[in-house]
Amino acid sequence: MLLRRRDEARRSILMEIEGLQDAGRVKQFCTKIGPVKHCFFYRRPGKNFVLVEFQTAVSKMKTMENSYDSKDPQSIPVFSPFLYFQSDPQSGRSQALTDLTEDIQCKEQAALKELKDLQCSSKNRLRMEMDHLYKKSKISDLSIRLRYFTCHQLDLALEGLFRDVKALPFGSTVSGFGRNSGDLDIYLHFKKNLCQVIKDDTSKLFFHSKSWVRDKSMQLKLISDLISLLLPGCTNVVSILGARVPIIKYHQIMTNVECDIQNSSAAGVDTSHILYTMNKWDLRVAPLVYSLRLWAAQNNITCVKKPSPYITNFSLMLMVIFFLQTEQILPSLHSFSRLPTTLTSSSFDPDAELFFPDLRRVEKGLLSGGNEEKIDSLLVKFFMFYSTFSFEKNKISVYHGKVMPKSSRLILEIENPTNPSLNVAKNVRPEYLQVFQIAAREAAKVLGEREFQSKSLLDVIPLTRHDMNGSVQERGNRNRNANNN
Repeated sequence: MLLRRRDEARRSILMEIEGLQDAGRVKQFCTKIGPVKHCFFYRRPGKNFVLVEFQTAVSKMKTMENSYDSKDPQSIPVFSPFLYFQSDPQSGRSQALTDLTEDIQCKEQAALKELKDLQCSSKNRLRMEMDHLYKKSKISDLSIRLRYFTCHQLDLALEGLFRDVKALPFGSTVSGFGRNSGDLDIYLHFKKNLCQVIKDDTSKLFFHSKSWVRDKSMQLKLISDLISLLLPGCTNVVSILGARVPIIKYHQIMTNVECDIQNSSAAGVDTSHILYTMNKWDLRVAPLVYSLRLWAAQNNITCVKKPSPYITNFSLMLMVIFFLQTEQILPSLHSFSRLPTTLTSSSFDPDAELFFPDLRRVEKGLLSGGNEEKIDSLLVKFFMFYSTFSFEKNKISVYHGKVMPKSSRLILEIENPTNPSLNVAKNVRPEYLQVFQIAAREAAKVLGEREFQSKSLLDVIPLTRHDMNGSVQERGNRNRNANNN
């Protein structure tokens, strides 16, 4: 998937246009240069854009080579696939393009409200609601394309100086659990072609280089300046170099993406690969994750701010995967190491001892059981599982895929899948874990006591988000009162 999406970006250009009437003209214009595969029109406040994907990269390059520089005398000429199309009203009418602006907007709240009027049989209502929520909330094809195109901008800016540099997206963009509103996490991979032994006359040449920029945070500072001063559409560039993982944050206004760049660790790339593998392993995983993520958000169990004393969405996803491992639906990460090397690939991070199965060749039943329960039943069982889970004694390990005794005194221990010695939930405070268990217990009771034909997600997911501070105190008091009674 990564290779296919990067190839799409390499064959694409983004044109700013004056209005919808020019969208069709852009397609006509580009077709004269080379075969066009896809055109996507979308709007931003006060601006209009068309993303054009050519059949070949040759046509894309030809388009750029035939473009002119800005007339602004203060601007520095930049050769990039971010272009402006000058309108020509006399060019006549053209076939209009569909406005896809809604395809890049966040739809979770709208999808939640639509559940009230969803037409489906009462027997399968809960299951159909989960499927509807997933289809409406998942990241769109256009959003994915714009994120990879944003990475491609960095590739082009750096490849002239750096050999085989790759701006690799990771996180929700590639894991299969993304949303249109999510940020774009980017790992800058600088590949070195090292030679240990000189074997023949063809391998005696080495590149000159400077070794003074050993501090990776300083490398990021230089790249930050390049982005801020030269790359079109990149605004609000901030370098956070003192963090444990130094990053560059910026907003790409043309693709409407918030970006976080780092070059310290490839673990995020491997983690995304793990999540992608689990997502594709079983079709029930994604709908379950999307429903539980919205349940947690609306009940103020999770928080997007980092660092946070709340459970994060990443921790919640690992909890879902772990639960499905205990149900013999998903395999453990450890089980991948038992596969023949011909059916696996190694991890991207050389420090991680991970193996990933070739999903096209590995039979799913080889590593997991034959559990065929429906997603509505699994949702109820998830709530029941964690409402009674002993967090005081046990930890969550997707590597082993089974309950393991805790190795620390922290309130919640969830192993980092790429480095099991690390705890991804180390910041969670006791009261927020309590909120999660109380909410899970309440949801299990509500859904477990009702007949299946009367169950609905709206029974456990409120349409309006609970008050963040009040919810913790209120549920804590409710739990104490229940215990006293």
